[in-house]
Amino acid sequence: MINDPVYLKSLNLDWFKKGNARGEFIENNWYGYHWFEKTKKIKNSFPSRMIDILYSYSEKLHPEKKHDIRKVNDLIANDVHNKIVYTNICPIATVSIKELKEIFNLLSKEKNIGEIIGTKDKVTSAMVKNFFRQRMIDTINVIKPKAVVLLGHSAYQDLTLLNDYKGQNVFINEVKLRKNDQTKYRIISFSRQGNWSSLIDEITNAIIEQTK
Repeated sequence: MINDPVYLKSLNLDWFKKGNARGEFIENNWYGYHWFEKTKKIKNSFPSRMIDILYSYSEKLHPEKKHDIRKVNDLIANDVHNKIVYTNICPIATVSIKELKEIFNLLSKEKNIGEIIGTKDKVTSAMVKNFFRQRMIDTINVIKPKAVVLLGHSAYQDLTLLNDYKGQNVFINEVKLRKNDQTKYRIISFSRQGNWSSLIDEITNAIIEQTK
């Protein structure tokens, strides 16, 4: 499925859904705004910041379009958007890392879980977590991206099992995701602590540099 261009083209980032990034209640009526209505009220800071990254990236890559917002919007919607694959390392929606750890623990106690993850040993929550990590590495190896951008240093540590990012807001590394893999991937990781909008310029510079 991941190799099917028709399937890939049908995927739409949630960031672009009307009312996801920007929207508000006015006199008890909900008004959802399009992703490109940047002057409207922010509903959710995460997708709005991700869209800001796409604007910054597009305007730097095509400075001749920077002062024509319609051309930039068209570039994001019809070009940049189609070059992105966005997913979680673990495909389970949770509100916190604590909740995700609780789910790993519950899954480790499920009947036949060992057969599913491929072990006859007693299954631990760490083994369940690693199962999802391995499937994500499989996906990355199929897609072969120019760069992997990890949204948060905790995601970097979960994927690479490294913690050499410490002390840096935006971190770049070239990593083998498995010991015996031949391919090294360019990894960009950034801190999501607090309001990380001030890092967007540095993040997009790193993306452009690493995807040349």
